Amino acid sequence: MQAVETFRNETEDACPVDVSIEGDLAPLTVDRAQIQQALSNLLVNAHDAMEGKGRIRVTMGRDVDGGVILVVADTGPGMSDAMRARIFEPFFSTKTEGRGLGIGLAISRQLFERNGATVSVSAAPGKGTRFILRFAREEGDNLRATQHGILKYVQK
Repeated sequence: MQAVETFRNETEDACPVDVSIEGDLAPLTVDRAQIQQALSNLLVNAHDAMEGKGRIRVTMGRDVDGGVILVVADTGPGMSDAMRARIFEPFFSTKTEGRGLGIGLAISRQLFERNGATVSVSAAPGKGTRFILRFAREEGDNLRATQHGILKYVQK
């Protein structure tokens, strides 16, 4: 997964990232650059929340409707319901001053939704955070994830 490899290469103190692609997944039509940008942002945010100490898990699998589910989970501090309700607001940030503008998650959500995904978040204080992306099943052969972890994309 290109976003994971880029994260590992560009983050000096990168926490471990486990990637699991379960089964042969339905094809999806997505904009590669947009998905990579949004996924990279989720990885960087997880890393920052854990201050480099913890683990990130990226899982792709078949959703109950035959589409694709992509989950980015971390073992970080999690968040309260009040914080979770605001994380997609532009310029809302939990980071210290000078460590981001608070627009990354707002932009990421727009990019995922523009590419047909629904975005949800589950989190609780002390229990980590999970971003859950669901892509509906499509016909075609533009993106296919296999058991071997090979992703193929076509630009929209």
